[in-house]
Amino acid sequence: MRRGSGVAPLVLGFLAPLAAPVAAVAAWNLVAQHSGKCAHVWQESRADGAEIRQWSCNVNKRHLKWLVDDLPNDEVYLTNVHSGK
Repeated sequence: MRRGSGVAPLVLGFLAPLAAPVAAVAAWNLVAQHSGKCAHVWQESRADGAEIRQWSCNVNKRHLKWLVDDLPNDEVYLTNVHSGK
């Protein structure tokens, strides 16, 4: 997902770090400001176009964890740890 890509943005209140990084790369919970819930890949899907939903953040599963890559022009690229997409 990229800001400005025409895809509906995920409004984040903050990024919460994992207790233990995955493969020495910082992975994050994406927490919605309005609900306090985490973005996760529905049903742990690895399919293209999988749904992203909000869910309780008290579960330490890979489908709730995200890698955040900074891009130019204040854009970020998000990759789900479980699906690699």
